[in-house]
Amino acid sequence: MPKFLSVLFLILFSFTAFAQQHMLTDYGTADVSGKAIVEAPMAPVVFLDQAPNQVNGLFSDSSCALCGTLQQSIAANFNVVTAGPTYGITEVVMWCGYYPENIPNTTDNFTFILHSDAAGSPGAIVDARYNLQPASRVTTGVVLFGVDEYMCTFDFSASPIMITSTGTYWLEIYNNSVESANFFWETGNLDVTNGVVGSAWTTTTPGVTWNLDPATELAVQISGDDNIGGGGGGDLPELLYYTFDENAGTTTANFAVPGAGNNPADITGTTTWASPGQFGSAIIGDGATAGGVVTGYNWDRGAGDWTISMWLEIPTDPTGSARYLFGDGGSTSFRCFHNGIALPDNLVLRGGGLTDCVVTGIGPNPTVVTFVYDSSVPEVVAYKDGMLFANFPQAALNMPVGTGFKVGGYGTSATMSGKMDEFRLYNRALSAAEVAATWNTTLVPVELTSFTASVSANNVKLLWETATEINNSGFNIERKSANSEYTTVGFVPGFGTTTEPKSYTFNDNNLHTGTYTYRLKQIDFDGTFEYSSEATVEVTAPAEFSLDQNYPNPFNPSTKITFSLAVNSKVSLKIFDVLGQEVASLVSQDLTAGVHNYDFNAIGFNSGVYFYRIEANGIDGTNFTNVKKMILLK
Repeated sequence: MPKFLSVLFLILFSFTAFAQQHMLTDYGTADVSGKAIVEAPMAPVVFLDQAPNQVNGLFSDSSCALCGTLQQSIAANFNVVTAGPTYGITEVVMWCGYYPENIPNTTDNFTFILHSDAAGSPGAIVDARYNLQPASRVTTGVVLFGVDEYMCTFDFSASPIMITSTGTYWLEIYNNSVESANFFWETGNLDVTNGVVGSAWTTTTPGVTWNLDPATELAVQISGDDNIGGGGGGDLPELLYYTFDENAGTTTANFAVPGAGNNPADITGTTTWASPGQFGSAIIGDGATAGGVVTGYNWDRGAGDWTISMWLEIPTDPTGSARYLFGDGGSTSFRCFHNGIALPDNLVLRGGGLTDCVVTGIGPNPTVVTFVYDSSVPEVVAYKDGMLFANFPQAALNMPVGTGFKVGGYGTSATMSGKMDEFRLYNRALSAAEVAATWNTTLVPVELTSFTASVSANNVKLLWETATEINNSGFNIERKSANSEYTTVGFVPGFGTTTEPKSYTFNDNNLHTGTYTYRLKQIDFDGTFEYSSEATVEVTAPAEFSLDQNYPNPFNPSTKITFSLAVNSKVSLKIFDVLGQEVASLVSQDLTAGVHNYDFNAIGFNSGVYFYRIEANGIDGTNFTNVKKMILLK
């Protein structure tokens, strides 16, 4: 594996000591405002913990000026021995630096890609996050070959990277900032518990063809939690959550996280919409024919805990056979029904090895019924409108896997007679306090309250706010110009589920003059999405020609030169030494009006003073010439 520090750093900085001390310095946070906290109770999970060893570092930068054919993207691998639908990565800490300027980028732009393992190399993409900045970036006091060591912390608690299956994973990380500092990822010591020997690198970003390095580990700490989406009062159910607020169509969304079965799920038979429900609309059955919501979920709780809650408005009907509220015939006829032997205004939960649980007085007025199975007792506890109704002792259950769980119906039997809303299925036993806190509440999808765009020079700033969010993975930022289609230019993570207002920003920089239209593509964790309204801006040409001072200056080995064109122009941008000899030509072409940026890479040039000169001949006859000085200091 090519190692730029072991060769290049040792040559350039062989006299630099490691022990130089600095005050801790925080270089700021990402553009997205606010921070979401994943609800308790949770147990911390350490997926990988590899401490820095201050020995080496590997470039991990898509715009690396020094890389040549060396690595531009790096991946660390680790083993996951315990996983599930509520396991996820909430924080990544990495040790790194910026070489050779020792000047951190003012705006970093990181990409994180989680891969499965494919025969010992990074394989299929499991999750990807783009345009990220560290939540914090601090110097550690260590100087590594002449530049400061940084500890960068990335916070994914608002939108965790879920780890649902055990096995080997690869985490690919690279910085694709266009600024001049070259980002490197420091090497570390192998985590003998969770780490896998070696790492991988590639010369492209993102990685496609990988090179394996069995001798190099990377300094990174990957942490998470084991109960994301579960635990606290008011949290979403893990398996099924139907709010039935569509009030039209033949499907309904499952807002559970991570969710089970089909999403959306089909509404079948004569089951249809009705209003009002507990919140918004509801579904209603005719009590005579088959129907209900075909969830696509097969009951699989086995011997485990569960909670089922639903709002019902069942009219009193003194006649007729059983009408079904939910059930899975494949799980030894586990089902819930009213009427029949339950009699009017009552319901019965039975099957699956249960001793019958009978709840009386559930009609004709609206009632929220909750069943909680606690395997540690074991018993089923029934609640009405958040209040304890009865405890039903049980033998320990071990239900077989079902063949099709229905809501508002059961197999080919008659549907319920009346309305149902807010159906929830949890994979755990809610406490009495949780039942009391949730029986009369709902959560609504992402509610976007504003979306605006503003222009500063050739940069566009997008601002938007949400009032509430549910199951919100985040927002794709999409942009189009005149006579073009929308393309994705960035992604901003959402806050998952929250009832608090949240604010977001996104900067789209260095645009050419023209008209641009933006929209947001809000994406749920299950992949469903909605588009926002559009926002249109005009990026206009600068009022006058100008040539800016290069940055950084002095520089080594690269620097950025920026100039502005008031009109479309034929442009020449050249570099000269102190003798007036031309040593490089950066631009010789027609350019549009606007702000332009070019990098000058001085690898192979001697230290000293250089000059850069612009000549611009505008289409309106304007001629502009300017010269500025810069210093290459190696």
